[in-house]
Amino acid sequence: MTTFSNEAAREVQATIKDMEDAYVARDLDRFVSYFTDDIVAMPSGMPPVVGIEAWRELLSEHHFVSDVSNFVSKSEDITVVGDWAIEWHIEAATYTSKDSGESQRVYNKGMFIFHKVDGRWKVARYVWNDNPEIEPNA
Repeated sequence: MTTFSNEAAREVQATIKDMEDAYVARDLDRFVSYFTDDIVAMPSGMPPVVGIEAWRELLSEHHFVSDVSNFVSKSEDITVVGDWAIEWHIEAATYTSKDSGESQRVYNKGMFIFHKVDGRWKVARYVWNDNPEIEPNA
């Protein structure tokens, strides 16, 4: 894992680790708590998702219907300016359908834009799409 020298960047990095832990544990409530009420998510191949309730709905209907294993991610850069931070990353995970039991390895690249709200870093904007089959060296 890359360690960033800036204290604020390390705080963002720690937040991302906590988010990932919630995501892999399939803890929807905990995962959603890391996003602002006005989140704008731009998933690959889908229209933008605006607002925390729409985000929760998308997650529960599309992302939390599979188990996750072998999740690996690497933050390539974190830039912090005041109460805002931009992070981009690559990630890979194996998703196993709870219905069919079929597994698929998925590779993504993404960007989080964080806003510090009441002393806590939260994702205000999130965009991701497919990445070539590259395993992150976390």
